[in-house]
Amino acid sequence: MVLMSSGRGVAQSASAEPAGEAKPSAPPPLLSSAPAASSASAAPPPPPPRRREEVESPGPPVQSPVTPPRYSHEGFSLRLSPGIAYGETRVRTDRASQPDVRVGGPGFSFDLWAGFPLSSGLVLGPALSYWGSSDGDPSLTDGADSGKSENALLGVFVDAYPSVHRGEHFGGALALAGTGVSLSGRPDVKDYQGGGLGFLVFAGYDFWIAKNWSLGGLLKLGGLATRASTTIDGQKVEKQAASYAGSLSVALLYQ
Repeated sequence: MVLMSSGRGVAQSASAEPAGEAKPSAPPPLLSSAPAASSASAAPPPPPPRRREEVESPGPPVQSPVTPPRYSHEGFSLRLSPGIAYGETRVRTDRASQPDVRVGGPGFSFDLWAGFPLSSGLVLGPALSYWGSSDGDPSLTDGADSGKSENALLGVFVDAYPSVHRGEHFGGALALAGTGVSLSGRPDVKDYQGGGLGFLVFAGYDFWIAKNWSLGGLLKLGGLATRASTTIDGQKVEKQAASYAGSLSVALLYQ
């Protein structure tokens, strides 16, 4: 009896709705799900996850510029410098039997210096220097066929670098000196051998070619004064000589 009364109630409520107002029905499930499925398939796939390196490193690492090594003119040094020279030597005597002699011309020069550091860019040490000159002009050798002069210095030099990383340098030397002069074609003129004092002043530039090695140029000016005493035909003869020269050398330096 309860079921029948409930069915009757449903029929009465359905018949009570107005005839002209029909309630719209819901769309079929297939029609409503088809557009949703098509829109889901048309959406682009999500991007792949980025790697950890890409997130932490947005770009390539910046490399710092490579600076060349800087060498220093410090410590012990050894310099070898052969070159060319032009000089002149004058020998004066106090006897008419032995005339004055003048020899000048081009020649060869050589230096071997070893320096020990005093401070940064400053060295001091022993120096051995040589230069020679020769001339075949009789007007310069008082009628001789040719003349030759040789000069040597052994002393102490000092060399300074204003900047220890650059190559410019300058200095000087004081030394014991010796001079020898010989003439050919003048048997009446005795060869001269004398000793005394000499000096050098110099300036140059060294280019680094490797660690501890430099190659450059060296310009030198030097002079010396010597004297000698000899006996000729039973007479004592005093001789004095003055020499000067300029030279340009190629310098190889170890430091």
